[in-house]
Amino acid sequence: MESDSISNQFIKIDFYAGAYGPTLRIDIPSHELLESLKGVFHSLAQQKLSLMNLAKADFVRAGNVAKLDLMLNEQAKKHGRFKTLHLEQNTPNAVQFVWKQPAAGWLYCYDLLDGFGGQPGHQYLTAEEIDDALVEAAYLE
Repeated sequence: MESDSISNQFIKIDFYAGAYGPTLRIDIPSHELLESLKGVFHSLAQQKLSLMNLAKADFVRAGNVAKLDLMLNEQAKKHGRFKTLHLEQNTPNAVQFVWKQPAAGWLYCYDLLDGFGGQPGHQYLTAEEIDDALVEAAYLE
């Protein structure tokens, strides 16, 4: 039972071959942790933060993901669908990603997470067949 309480204290990130292709799953086990992740996205959207390795955040346990750099990139296209998530390295226990997009993209991710409204569910934060992996945020699942 103790391991359940410990696992609820952290967001978990894992990379695996999912039903729709390569998947980077972000498991969010509590409202407080959802708010922490939304805060990161909001800081990027408000341009108060320009780079963060989410895999190293104190509220995250990253499993087989060694690096997940979230970057503000105002030089990226602002409209339409374009690649935002780049797989830099894929070796056992050393998967590394860079996820960069303009402020509007981070605001969109924030809004998707805000849409949970306290209810369990999941959202896809990247585009299938465009990005190197689907980022799936799962809240209370």
